[in-house]
Amino acid sequence: RELLAIGGVLAWVVYKGEMKEVEALWKNNNSDSTQSSLISRSTHTMHFFTFYSLTPARLVSLDTEDSFLRCDRNGTLTVPSSLGPTPASKVCLPNSKLAGFIKNVPILPIETSKEAHAMIGKQQEQRLILEITLEDIFKELENRVLSVEEMRKCFNWWISLTGLQGYHRLLVLRFLHCAVLK
Repeated sequence: RELLAIGGVLAWVVYKGEMKEVEALWKNNNSDSTQSSLISRSTHTMHFFTFYSLTPARLVSLDTEDSFLRCDRNGTLTVPSSLGPTPASKVCLPNSKLAGFIKNVPILPIETSKEAHAMIGKQQEQRLILEITLEDIFKELENRVLSVEEMRKCFNWWISLTGLQGYHRLLVLRFLHCAVLK
């Protein structure tokens, strides 16, 4: 069992090293094609370091995975996001209704949520990767001026929100205060 634990720690070190390399490349290059390939690379890394119970002794994958995850004491497991590699605890799940106007909240790429769904599922179970909240959206709107097209998409999202049960009319005041058009 000690060897399995060491294997998990070693896997953590390699995983963190790969994600740090991707992060350095992300910071040095802003082209869409490079960022897309870096998202694919980090998604592949996540998929590669997902532990499956395929061995005859299920204990092998469980102990190795447990050791790997115990290395992540502070929710610092790095995952790809729309803003580059980011700690999982700061990344939100994708929401297609918000994609047209949310730019500064780290969102998990759809590719990653599909290709690395097992590891993402574990992060969701640990409540590290969550849905984007209204508070996240309001912070973005307070700190950024929207283009006409972004504002149109924002209003479409807001209109769809007003029909939900539990919608409070006072939210519209905050929304109008936050949303600013260029």
